[in-house]
Amino acid sequence: MVAKRVSVQNKKETNLKTDPKVVDFIARLLSPLNQEDWGNDLADAALWGYQYIQEKGLCSFSLALTTGKEHTYVHVIYRAVPFLQDSLVMRLREKGYHGLLSLSASDSSEHQSPEKMYLLIQLNQVLDNKKEKEVTDALQSIGADVLLAVDDWQAMRQKLKFAVDGLLVDEKNRNHRPFLNWMYEGFFTFLGYRFFDENGEHCLEKDLGMTKQYQ
Repeated sequence: MVAKRVSVQNKKETNLKTDPKVVDFIARLLSPLNQEDWGNDLADAALWGYQYIQEKGLCSFSLALTTGKEHTYVHVIYRAVPFLQDSLVMRLREKGYHGLLSLSASDSSEHQSPEKMYLLIQLNQVLDNKKEKEVTDALQSIGADVLLAVDDWQAMRQKLKFAVDGLLVDEKNRNHRPFLNWMYEGFFTFLGYRFFDENGEHCLEKDLGMTKQYQ
């Protein structure tokens, strides 16, 4: 994960604004808005985001903050996984940032199933250095949690399947099997798995998902 603070103006290059790929990217990113509502500040942030994508390439999660005239912008490049965008926005709201503008687009219109996504979040204030660090730390933590949970999701489901199969040999626990099967069939979100041996000792190396973060 990478976080850095820069000014939007530092990366502004006027000649890029006529590049067809840049025009396409900004149009796709800002498409939920009326063009008259874009404003120079937001358009400059989108342009900065395009350059940020070119610099970082394919990465699991990279985050940067930039400052415009009236807003702080959060730029996130992430591997296309579920839950990440909503989780980041929810974390900002939990920290008291409301009236957020959240926009996302794939890195290229050529990919039907994009591997890389870009998220731009506009905060309705300019953050000082202390608040920027708080926001950066909070979002990095959420990003790490989501990626761990998504990457280990299938492995956690298999652990549950193993537990369900084990209940078949224990008559008194068979009544729990329908509920566990319901969880296994995709009606439950697995966030973490922690393994304890027969002596009740926690085996750290066998943890999966978010529990790897909190050992």
